[in-house]
Amino acid sequence: QISRHQDQHRKPDACPAHFHVRPNALGRYQPDLRREQQNPRGHHDRVNADHVRIKRGNIEQKLQRSEEMYRTLAEAAQDVIYIIDEEDAVLYVNTHGAAIFNAKPEEIIGQPWTRFFDPETHKKQKENLRKVLTSKRPLYVETQNFYPYGIVWLSTWLVPLKNEKGGMIGVLGVSRDITERKKIEEKLYR
Repeated sequence: QISRHQDQHRKPDACPAHFHVRPNALGRYQPDLRREQQNPRGHHDRVNADHVRIKRGNIEQKLQRSEEMYRTLAEAAQDVIYIIDEEDAVLYVNTHGAAIFNAKPEEIIGQPWTRFFDPETHKKQKENLRKVLTSKRPLYVETQNFYPYGIVWLSTWLVPLKNEKGGMIGVLGVSRDITERKKIEEKLYR
């Protein structure tokens, strides 16, 4: 029930506020601020902070599951997947990509990517990254790369990564070994 004093001091279209005190999870008493809101049909619905927390928790759980799914996908791929920031540091590399350098991802992340390549390969890759960063458009390239264990042809998609305001924050790369295909093509063209 609303007292006459409360009724006189509320706005005409406002619904009454209900204040309850209840114990929280730690056994401390806290106010439970609930208010009734009128829905479009004219009925009163109870809305409280617990409902908002539950909804936020569900959204956070879904986001976490989604992130785990994408990480699993990137780690299961037999392609090299990586992210390079604008300062040429490796922000992410999947396990397959790190294994090419006989390393673990955590040994590569944070390092300048240039330290893992010879000068000729480095020059070509840097040029391709700059094209993506300046044009802000994806780029597909097929390049010959020199690794510690030999020459490898890679087909690579470089995709710009942007922040919420559209500014560039780095480049996502997905590279696939196409060395065998290139050997077959070379034989066919002879």
